Amino acid sequence: MTAKYLIRFDDICPTMDWAIWNDLETILIENDIKPIIAVIPDNKDKSFFISEPASDFWKRVKKWQDNGWTIGLHGYQHQYVTQDRGLLCLKMQSEFAGIDEETQYHKLQSGLNIFKENNITPEIWVAPSNSFDLQTIKALKRLGLNLISDGFSFRP
Repeated sequence: MTAKYLIRFDDICPTMDWAIWNDLETILIENDIKPIIAVIPDNKDKSFFISEPASDFWKRVKKWQDNGWTIGLHGYQHQYVTQDRGLLCLKMQSEFAGIDEETQYHKLQSGLNIFKENNITPEIWVAPSNSFDLQTIKALKRLGLNLISDGFSFRP
């Protein structure tokens, strides 16, 4: 039996480290690796202000999706507003866990609208800091986003 691996890249945004990413993207394409790409729709996290914003960012995301890569909604602005650990209890910070469902719904909808404006349909949800709660799940379901990729483990 051939081993199968799932690879996911989080924190993809216009101001990420493009020098590193460009080399990595070349390796992925050359080896026909189709990862999950978790995109922050409206990044406000200053720790990811590394490079000048890529003017072709959304065109690149669209190209990745057209080439069979799975595009994920990675939060909305990647700003931590609570210290709620959420369902997975991995980190004490969250953009979503501990917030009421309606507020979460509107943040998620705002992120999805940015994708829609750029003709991209995310297939999966990836929570910033692996932190989400039951209210997040309810809001995602209302928005028709039914797949979650989160946490990390040596086994599925």
